[in-house]
Amino acid sequence: MTKIKAETAKIIPPAATTAPAFFTVAGFGASFGVGRSFIYNLIAAKKLRAVKAGKLTLIPRDAAEKWAATLPAWKPGAGIMQGRPGRAKAA
Repeated sequence: MTKIKAETAKIIPPAATTAPAFFTVAGFGASFGVGRSFIYNLIAAKKLRAVKAGKLTLIPRDAAEKWAATLPAWKPGAGIMQGRPGRAKAA
């Protein structure tokens, strides 16, 4: 077995179109537009599968896609409130 010198060894980055096998919590949040606390709440509620690599929490791509598939479809006008209950309307 031959040894490769550190200066000659090269790390070949994955192609730009290759999706990562795992998301970090920050990467998942950036990709799906959700916050860190929300992600950890999903994990605690067993709605999102995560694995540990040492101290690092990783979310497998298939688990992220499965979670995203459970989200409800967007409906025009849904969730838009005309004046929030319990609050006076601005003049």
